[in-house]
Amino acid sequence: MNELRLSAAAVLLAVAVVPAAENKKVENPEFVAWAKYKEGTAVTYKLTTTAGRIDMVSTDTHKLVEIGKDKVVIETDSTTTLMGKERKGPTEKKGVTKDVEANKLKGFDAKTGTPDGTTDEGKETLKIGGTEYKTKCYKFKQKQEGVDVEGQIWLSDDMPGKLVKVIRKQDYFGTTMEATQEVTDVSIKK
Repeated sequence: MNELRLSAAAVLLAVAVVPAAENKKVENPEFVAWAKYKEGTAVTYKLTTTAGRIDMVSTDTHKLVEIGKDKVVIETDSTTTLMGKERKGPTEKKGVTKDVEANKLKGFDAKTGTPDGTTDEGKETLKIGGTEYKTKCYKFKQKQEGVDVEGQIWLSDDMPGKLVKVIRKQDYFGTTMEATQEVTDVSIKK
């Protein structure tokens, strides 16, 4: 069931909101979303996934552990509860470079800067732990790796990592899979 977990970084890259041209290096939106914060800044997400009669809850904490001029390093700790059993995943570290090839940023319209298949967009304020975050929200319908996906995503320039919430619904091997990932805690180091 590990393949059902959504990574905040994967979601952000899937709907990166930067215009790009193929094979050209562009500023990496994930780098930008973290580089303005200090080491120790962390965001915790809760992911709730339902597929048929199977429910899974994951908690992922993404922590900025290193900042360089051309790269940041994000450390992720995760815990997943599936069918009543809790499993802690290994701590993972990922280097995020300042620049990325534009053709690696998929899932968005390079002309409008909106997620591919955007059907509606707007602005919404979401409250997390007593703090309000102004977000841009997009409803979308996409085909990802041959699978029809529809959902809504909320992004904020004031959230480390940018992702505030995403809801996805798709057919997963003949079963409807619904997943909601949202920030539950933010710790911004000053």
